[in-house]
Parts: sequence; structure tokens; C-alpha cells
Amino acid sequence: MFLSKEPKFTIDALSTAYSEWQKHCESTIKQERLLIFNVKEGWKPLCDFLEVEVPTSNFPRVNDRKSFNGWFIISQEIKSVLGFFGFYLTAAYVLYFSVSGICKI
Repeated sequence: MFLSKEPKFTIDALSTAYSEWQKHCESTIKQERLLIFNVKEGWKPLCDFLEVEVPTSNFPRVNDRKSFNGWFIISQEIKSVLGFFGFYLTAAYVLYFSVSGICKI
């Protein structure tokens, strides 16, 4: 099996490892307990497999480039704002307790 081989991180090696893993799963897991699922298929195959009703909402597509770029930009902005306020709040905290300590003497 591929796990015993020295890992190589090339496109061909990773593609082969993925294919071998899929074959291994298909050969060792009972068919009724295994779902080979492509997210492009949407809710139906997944819900049929899980024996639940298909939701009325659209299947989530949050792993696309547009969504990722949007969330990445927002997260960077949040980090910037928190970093800015964090620095000044820390400085104010240190200054306050430094001055408080001096006044008590």
C-alpha cells in the first residue's frame, strides 16, 4: 500500500496516492456504508445515503475562490483592527498601572 512508501509531494505522486486510497476504501468498506460523493452533485445523493430529507436550502458553496477571497480580506481587516486596538489598549493599561503605582508612593 502507498503508506509504506517514502512520501513524494509531486502532482503525480499525490494523484496516485489519492487513487490508491480510494481503491483501498472501496475494497475494504462495505458498499452500503460507503458514499463516493462529489459536492457538485448537491444535497440529494448525500441525503439519500444518510436517509434524511433533502433540505429546501441551496447546497453550500463556500469553498469557491470568490468566497475564500472575501473571507480572507475580511479576516485580514479584522486582524489589523484588533492589532491596532490591542497595541494601544495594552499601552494604556501599562501606563495606567505605572502611573497608579507612582501616585501611591
